[in-house]
Amino acid sequence: MDLPDVKINTSRSGFDLSSRLLFSSKAGEMLPIFVQEVIPSNKKKITFEWFTRTQPLDTAAYTRLREYVDFYFVPYDQLWKQWRSFALQMNDNAIYASDINRQQSISDKHPYFTVKQVANFIHKISNQPNDEDKQNCLGFARGPLACKLLEYLGYGDFTPYLDHEYEDPSNDSSSSKGNMINVPLNPFPLLAYQKIYQDKIRNTQWEKSAPYTYNLDYIKGDNDLQIPVESIDIASRVSMFEMQYMNWNKDYYMGLLPNSQYGDDAVVPLTPNSSSAGVPLSLNFSTKASAETAHSLRTAPVYSKFAPIPPLPGESDYLLQGPLAVQSESNDFYDLKVNGSLDSDFIQNAISGLSILLLRQYEMLQKYREVQQSAPTDYKSQIEKLFGVSLTWQDSNQVRWLGGVSRNIEINDIVNTNLDSDSAKATIHGKGVGIGDGSVEFDTNGEYGLVLGIYHVRPILEYSISSPYKLNTKFRFSDYAQPAFDRIGLQAVTAGELFNSPHLIKYIMDRRPSTFDPERFLSLVLGYGPRYLDYKTQVDRVVGIFKTSEKSWCTPISDEYIGNMLIGTLNFADNLPVAINSTDLFNYSVFKINPSLLDPIFAVAVEEPGGVIGAADSTVDTDQFISNIYFKVDDVKNLDYDGMPY
Repeated sequence: MDLPDVKINTSRSGFDLSSRLLFSSKAGEMLPIFVQEVIPSNKKKITFEWFTRTQPLDTAAYTRLREYVDFYFVPYDQLWKQWRSFALQMNDNAIYASDINRQQSISDKHPYFTVKQVANFIHKISNQPNDEDKQNCLGFARGPLACKLLEYLGYGDFTPYLDHEYEDPSNDSSSSKGNMINVPLNPFPLLAYQKIYQDKIRNTQWEKSAPYTYNLDYIKGDNDLQIPVESIDIASRVSMFEMQYMNWNKDYYMGLLPNSQYGDDAVVPLTPNSSSAGVPLSLNFSTKASAETAHSLRTAPVYSKFAPIPPLPGESDYLLQGPLAVQSESNDFYDLKVNGSLDSDFIQNAISGLSILLLRQYEMLQKYREVQQSAPTDYKSQIEKLFGVSLTWQDSNQVRWLGGVSRNIEINDIVNTNLDSDSAKATIHGKGVGIGDGSVEFDTNGEYGLVLGIYHVRPILEYSISSPYKLNTKFRFSDYAQPAFDRIGLQAVTAGELFNSPHLIKYIMDRRPSTFDPERFLSLVLGYGPRYLDYKTQVDRVVGIFKTSEKSWCTPISDEYIGNMLIGTLNFADNLPVAINSTDLFNYSVFKINPSLLDPIFAVAVEEPGGVIGAADSTVDTDQFISNIYFKVDDVKNLDYDGMPY
């Protein structure tokens, strides 16, 4: 007998889940300030308002600050594929196989880790013999930041474990150390935080995905439910316990791409005529080039891979497009300029048999790769670029952005006019205040999951750099924009467009191995941007007294900041370690908002046994912003109001 109308007679009630949170933060930190669970049938309306103060400022600085509050929904089944089977507990209707002959059994528990596992991990990353393993990509200590993240997500206070390993609290000797009772912990809030970063914050063109920081699909759900936290690779500096950082707003430098396209260039295979034998067109020869030549090759107009480029005015040599300048492990530069080895007759003979159909195929392949590069690497973005089809957030396997708001933090002056002597003069200090409010509404439909609110502060970038304006470095015909060449792909942006300072070169040399060669430094590629980029965007600059005696009035990216980014060894004093490799000066760390950039304007100081620290470090004691946020949450779901049977 079919019983199609038999179902649970559910109640539907409204609940007030409002709360207030006082918290502190640093610029760039991706902080979870709201975490609530939702079930099928849930409808939420979250109305929020906040008030933020800065720590005392040395001056009424001109620094521009903006704070953001965003809400995301993370379904549980994006974190663990067996969630739906777990939620229904129907072993007769399993949807996954354990092997080729058996279905996957369903446990009444989901994956977890324990207080002891987390505590020992915190202790382990804080007491590594190698200092690099203790720090994240910006040079801050991973242990205190992991404790801060865990506390904001509601896991408790793990700071005592920075100094010692977990011990059984029943042991009297450990009672003074603040140990917690060892209990299982739900990993999903932490995993949801990392999932939001991977889906919505990560700069996908520069930073590889790390699904192992949020995905538990390797756990089948029977006898392997405890997450193997002790197996995390400490040296990778990537784990589910890492504090994440937001990216700078995109501009001339921070909007660059790591390659001119996704993957290698599309190469049309060419075979020279037999009369030209002995000089292979695959270019297995090379000639050493100066930095100036390498730079000119990078910026020369290009038609197609291995196609001849007509000589520039006043020159007779052809250029063959390829990896225009390649840096070997020994730091030698090689270019593809032909110094008499190939004459014009050879080039014409070599390509006389080129198939137009073949050329068309490779041209389309080149276009395909360039389109791929122009979008984030997630499935939804790529399908929209390649097929022109918009996917829903459910189909994209990504978290759902529910909404958010942003507001400016206004910095006002505080003038000290208490002049108690003839020599006294008025001083100007500052305070920053931010006020904001907003609301989001959300219906889960049939999904289990978590709603997270993410807060961050983002400074607006400005530059105090030694490089000349792009306009002032032009002297060739090819330096000026020509509409005939404005659709031939991205162009390289070199280090010489960001800085040109002997002091900076020396600063880097003092901290680099002896193999580092500064002569070729300015011609190295930072990244790739739209062709004729300097005609399309500008950056904010700082000049005059703000570069000398009044540095506390602004927070620009300076030569010193750049130098700290580019040194290849960790600089513990400045907390700005970013790796440099032999072919590319930028990696994903450069695009992360570094709280230390705001050090010049803040008067925050922390008393330590070794002295006073006046800069942002890894502890909450040097947090730059203090906030009060109130969430008014109207929550409607299919649950009885008081749970009583009458």
